[in-house]
Amino acid sequence: MFVQYIEGFPGASEEGEKFIWKRTNKFEEDLELLYSHHLQGKYDSYGFSMGYASGFHAFLDNKILPERAIKGQVTGPISMGLTLTKEDMRPVLYDEELSDAIARFLCLKASWQENALRAIR
Repeated sequence: MFVQYIEGFPGASEEGEKFIWKRTNKFEEDLELLYSHHLQGKYDSYGFSMGYASGFHAFLDNKILPERAIKGQVTGPISMGLTLTKEDMRPVLYDEELSDAIARFLCLKASWQENALRAIR
């Protein structure tokens, strides 16, 4: 499930079977945009793409309504912070700036998912 949530996190990339964070030239700009979107509740650009969550999109396209409820699920900031590592293999959870950004990023991802699931009804 982590893979669905890493997409779009500033500086994160997949290298083989690992996810590595690298400070890019645009990191500060991307981080500022992330914080701005979080403060404004702008989650539209934080959705799951088909390449990262084809099952989720198939579910949304199916249009079969559940009897009572739909349950979304989000990976937690600790799990993501331990899985995503810097180039020295140290988890980004131990970087104060990145761990805060992860929490805000996941909030935006969860808001997008909630909105997508609400649209089914």
